[in-house]
Amino acid sequence: MILLYALTAFTLVIVGLFALGITIFLRRIPVLQPADGVEGVAPLISVVVPARNEAVHIERCVRSLLSQNYPNLEVIAVDDASTDATPEILARLAAECSRLTVVDGRPLQKGWTGKNNAVFSGVQRARGEWMLFVDADVTINEGAVGAAYAVATQRGVKMVTLWARQELETFWERVVQPVIIGLNMSTDTLLRVNNMRYPSWAFANGQFIFVERAAYEQVGGHGKVRSEVVEDQRLSWEFKHAGLPILMMDGTRMLSTRMYSSLESIWEGWSKNNFLMMQRKFSRVALSLLAIYTLSISPFLLSICALVAFKYTNSLIDPLFVNLFSAALLLWTRWRARSFFPTPRRDYLLHPLGGFVFMAIVINSAYRHSQRRGVTWKGRTYGDADAVG
Repeated sequence: MILLYALTAFTLVIVGLFALGITIFLRRIPVLQPADGVEGVAPLISVVVPARNEAVHIERCVRSLLSQNYPNLEVIAVDDASTDATPEILARLAAECSRLTVVDGRPLQKGWTGKNNAVFSGVQRARGEWMLFVDADVTINEGAVGAAYAVATQRGVKMVTLWARQELETFWERVVQPVIIGLNMSTDTLLRVNNMRYPSWAFANGQFIFVERAAYEQVGGHGKVRSEVVEDQRLSWEFKHAGLPILMMDGTRMLSTRMYSSLESIWEGWSKNNFLMMQRKFSRVALSLLAIYTLSISPFLLSICALVAFKYTNSLIDPLFVNLFSAALLLWTRWRARSFFPTPRRDYLLHPLGGFVFMAIVINSAYRHSQRRGVTWKGRTYGDADAVG
């Protein structure tokens, strides 16, 4: 009985802090809005899109970029040795629009990850004063580029990066992605990333990174982070440590993405990144597992335990009542953040299942990277640092 009360109290405190943190995050994060237009001369902006086996997504992504209302734009799509129909799709789109340039990524160099190598190839062809790096599974609103440029110049920042709205279609996407994205949002609830007084708090979402070219070249660009699997995080760190301000924004009104379409791709994609995002520290793995369990499983499991093992007492501090309250608070928090990962409300009851899967992903990522077994992504194997094959 004492153990149940202790676990119930711990869960309530952690869930309460999580709900408070997400509430603060949602109130403080700036929201990217469509821009009215560009005042004065519009500098050339180069958009670089690395694409490896992206036949499912690439046409929608490129068409959304070509439909931007920003008046001075070039789009550079980099075919990264694709083995599907990606090259043919890009060739057809390039024939339709002269603003699209298609280049072949250079052969993968030792010590480079595939994405960094492809982006580097695209940058060599880019002519813009500003550059936007976009993943091939992204679709952006027609005013997104102009809005990013406007906010960067108005606020005097050298990098703008956006949180995207997740497109969740299959069962496993709806079950797992909200748990992972929601917990990631809670890592910087006070938005220290946007404050230069905290140089070690750096974050960027590789799905949308808008940078001033001079600043990008000052820190060494993707060549500086060539071996990083989580290159977006490292690039933002380089910016902040060089004294170059960055701005993380809510881009859900301007940017959407379908990161993964199956449990297998979710497993591979997050296993590739997770342990590296924790800087290969097992102490962080342990804390992450505890956080995932407490914020996705514990209230529901303890409610069942209280219901099975003890008679309801009608007391406000009854374990069943308190845990049901914690579960409701957790699901309310998910509802508050629904613009980032919209799902039908019936899927909220599958939240604990998403937590179990996320815990397994964290363990798998730590195991494979720490044992140097590597993780596979799009036909390439990534070890602790380098890309192979």
